[in-house]
This record gives sequence, C-alpha cells and structure tokens, in this order.
Amino acid sequence: MMRTRLRYSSILVAAILLVLPCGAGDVERVVALGDIHGAFEPLVSLLQSTGIVDPSLHWSGGRTHLVSLGDLTDRGPDSREVLDLFIRLQEEAPVAGGQ
Repeated sequence: MMRTRLRYSSILVAAILLVLPCGAGDVERVVALGDIHGAFEPLVSLLQSTGIVDPSLHWSGGRTHLVSLGDLTDRGPDSREVLDLFIRLQEEAPVAGGQ
C-alpha cells in the first residue's frame, strides 16, 4: 500500500507541467497537469497546494485556467472520484471567472 501511494504521488509531482502567470485577457494563471491515472488523494493535495480547490474541494482558483492533459483514469484506485471532482470543478470554475 505504501509503495502504491508513493508511486502515485511521484506521478502527480512529475505531472505538473506548468504554473504560470498569464497576461492574456482575464486569465490570471494557467495550471497544467497530466496523467492523473485515478490517483485521487495526490490530486487533491496538488490542487490544494496550487490554490485551485479549498479544503471542501470546491473551486478557489479564481480566474485560473486548469488544464488536464493525459489520462484522468486508468491504473489508479479512485478513477470515479477523480472524474466526479473534475466534473464539479468544470461547473464551478466559470462562476469565479476560471475554467
């Protein structure tokens, strides 16, 4: 179990492609990540540490654009939770000016 958790944490840490301020239009910054592979807990940690979600896992990223590249599901144990979170964030982000 610990080995699996470390593997998924490593995947997510390596998956952050960029977090950049963006001067285009109303976009505050772009956070791009990839290959989540159903690793829900490390994903949540990543989203919280970048200010995309609050402790209740609701959008707190303001005018940030979150870009996911690669597989959201696949090998990980929590693919459904990952999908549910991304679907909810997709609905919540535009209310705050994000995407």
